[in-house]
Amino acid sequence: MKFFQDRRDETINQYILLCEVIFFLCAGIFILRLSNLTLDNWFTRFPVFALLIILLGLVPMIQKIKISSFPYAWASELFVGFFYIVLISFFLRNEYEYIFKLTLLMPVIIMSLKYGLKMAFIAAFLSIAASLTLSYFQGFASIDADIIFCEIILLLAWLLGQMTETEYQIRSNLEQEIAARKRAENELKDQLCFLQNLIDTIPNPIYFTDLTAVFMGCNKAFVDFFGMPEEKIINRSIHDIFPCDVAQKLSKPDCALPESVPSVVELTLPNAQGVVREVMVNKTAFFNNEKNVVGSVGIIVDITEQKQLQKDMAQVDRLNLVGEMAAGIAHEIRNPITTVRGFLQLFQINLNTTTLQNHVELMIEELDRANDIIREYLSLAKNRVLNVTPQNLNSIILSIAPLIEADAILSDKNLDFQLGDIPDSLFDETQIRQMLLNLCRNGLEAMTAGGVLTISTFEEGKNIVLTVEDQGTGIDLKLIDKIGTPFVTGKEHGTGLGLAVCYSIATRHNASIAFETGPRGTTFFVRFQKT
Repeated sequence: MKFFQDRRDETINQYILLCEVIFFLCAGIFILRLSNLTLDNWFTRFPVFALLIILLGLVPMIQKIKISSFPYAWASELFVGFFYIVLISFFLRNEYEYIFKLTLLMPVIIMSLKYGLKMAFIAAFLSIAASLTLSYFQGFASIDADIIFCEIILLLAWLLGQMTETEYQIRSNLEQEIAARKRAENELKDQLCFLQNLIDTIPNPIYFTDLTAVFMGCNKAFVDFFGMPEEKIINRSIHDIFPCDVAQKLSKPDCALPESVPSVVELTLPNAQGVVREVMVNKTAFFNNEKNVVGSVGIIVDITEQKQLQKDMAQVDRLNLVGEMAAGIAHEIRNPITTVRGFLQLFQINLNTTTLQNHVELMIEELDRANDIIREYLSLAKNRVLNVTPQNLNSIILSIAPLIEADAILSDKNLDFQLGDIPDSLFDETQIRQMLLNLCRNGLEAMTAGGVLTISTFEEGKNIVLTVEDQGTGIDLKLIDKIGTPFVTGKEHGTGLGLAVCYSIATRHNASIAFETGPRGTTFFVRFQKT
């Protein structure tokens, strides 16, 4: 800005200097002309000519005076200007009054253009004083013309001074605006530097790309992960940095520019040492001030150790579960075996054919109970093959409704079917029947006589929901966190395998089981995905 200001001041000063030189040169020539200067008498007019040259030499010198170096430069210029006027008036005397008055305009013009409105009025008042002084010596012979001339001087001073003040104000505003923009630019650079330092401290690799999947920036962790300098990453496509399969996955429409919900993609990436790492890429779009998408930001999270830890924990859980199930099986099967063994020992001591039949029936019941435990345990196997066919869940419920009603009648309880309008889906009818029987029998056993068991179906978004609601006393709070674990039961003679089988069947159908329990009863929710 200072460069343009200096150029502007230099140009104005050149114009003012040119006007002064031309004016005073014409005035000097006119004076010499009035002195009847010729080739014959030029020597006698030489002092006048020399004085003119000296005065013309003062004009450039005056222009060298700057406000910054001399606080009263305007006074010197004003003094020299009126010195010209007095000198010219001495030569003109009374014959050329109109030329003298025109010379009075020069200080007004010069001071207006250089110093603004205040100095313009000072020069104007001095010029008016000089004009009125001349009129005084002439007896105010042309007072009307003098008044008009004074008005012209004031008007000229006001116009030029106001124009200069306006120009200075515009220049000042422009300087302030440029200074403000420079400050804003410096602040923006500081913020960008701070943000870059901030993301460089984040241990996870971070990158951001434009709409064409070209890298716009990254952090230090990203550079370290891929072992490439930042200069070789910026302005390159993700296809140049990531492996082909990874770049194709990240370029898919569903995760290329996620506008609302950030996309999460799990991938395998080789690091700078060539070690394949399991990573999770979180991508989201970023916007400009007009809320338009201009690119995407990606954060790479190394989950290799987390995945390994999950595998180790799952292995530990499986081992713990196997131990618990083995202990449960041993305990449950030991009881009927002990009973059968006791009767066999009794037969060795006293073989009585009268009681043999009754004892044999009891032994068969105990062996059947052991067989049921083993069968239900085997049904927990995850690799059990599903035989799914398109069916309606309501049809499966109605097909086993008589069995459930028989159990309810025997225990003096009631059933309430509330089957909604639901679409067909893929089910293994045998396993769904087993799951439904287990849930209903648990509900019937949890209620006292007169209770109502409600079985209902309905749609919920993308799910088909089956609910079994009883009017019992609720599940023991100590068992809530272990519901579905084999051999964990709140019933006196239960095995704890019924709900475990239900959870296993639901898992094979990609369904989920949830429950709500309280003093007034328990409700199980089985949510199947529509297929």
